[in-house]
Amino acid sequence: MEINIDLLPKKFNEINYFKKTETGCEIYSYSKDIANRKDVIIVELDGFEIKQDFCVNNKALEMVKALSPADISITDKSFIIKGKKGRFTSKLITDNFFNMNIDDDNISVNVNIDILTKASLYVCKTDKKPILTGVRLDSNGNIYATDSFIAYLYSNGEFTTDGITLPVPFINNIKELNGEDDSNIEIIYKKNIAMFQKNNIKIITKLLDGSYPNMAGIFSNKNNAVDIKINDEEILESLNIAANVGLNNDKRIVVLLTQNHLEVRGDNNYTSEIEFENNDEFKTNVDLNYLRQGFKTIGSGLKFGVTYDKLNKNGKMVFLTKDKELSLILCIIGA
Repeated sequence: MEINIDLLPKKFNEINYFKKTETGCEIYSYSKDIANRKDVIIVELDGFEIKQDFCVNNKALEMVKALSPADISITDKSFIIKGKKGRFTSKLITDNFFNMNIDDDNISVNVNIDILTKASLYVCKTDKKPILTGVRLDSNGNIYATDSFIAYLYSNGEFTTDGITLPVPFINNIKELNGEDDSNIEIIYKKNIAMFQKNNIKIITKLLDGSYPNMAGIFSNKNNAVDIKINDEEILESLNIAANVGLNNDKRIVVLLTQNHLEVRGDNNYTSEIEFENNDEFKTNVDLNYLRQGFKTIGSGLKFGVTYDKLNKNGKMVFLTKDKELSLILCIIGA
């Protein structure tokens, strides 16, 4: 028997369960760590007929690619690959079959994988707030994410609490499998499971549990923001230069924006005169890394807006917007 390696994904998880089907078999690829069994890759191999189900590790399937073209045989204990480049024998492993079924009772949603990827940069990087480690997709097509200090929004309509929260590894796996193809994709989900399919390969994940914070009120502050005329390319260049000042004692770098002036405070200081027309002369203290991230995510031609306290003139929130995209950054009060 020979496996067409063009039908295989670029990478496999540690456990790979071959399940016999009427027309060949399916490979269920998943993590050996039960706690991390969030994503399952399912590969349909029509024509690759097996006598019974068996299980191998990811190294065996990497060798299938490396030795291809090659003949494959399976014994009671071994997975054997023979080709012109050599012979490889791997022991079969024992594992309980791990399946995540999506039947006909499901919901289909069209979404842009590039937007999901952008939003995934804004999630919480720790498990202190597990629900914030994922990207929210509501039933009206709004996509957003936050780590409580910075947030991203792709606005597609009215906010609703009905929706799903996608794990970032699932988004990354879709991005890799989809490659350079059309970024508009279909995700199918039901209850706590979601799936993406391309050709003969499926990726299935467990959705993140819990109630995602209602972000509608936070994002609506954009309506109160004062729009400021800026040269976004000039500011981003200054921010990139300023990254060299080094972290301060609080392990961050603070950017102070005032009338036509940028000052960056870290282990060292950096100043630059920039186009920043601020008629009310309030001051805006922002984390450098967050501000750079916002500029890079939204891109050139963005609009810059700030909400601020009318009494002490300190900025509260920075909004970077263009078309349907928005990056929100909480200001550092009194820095």
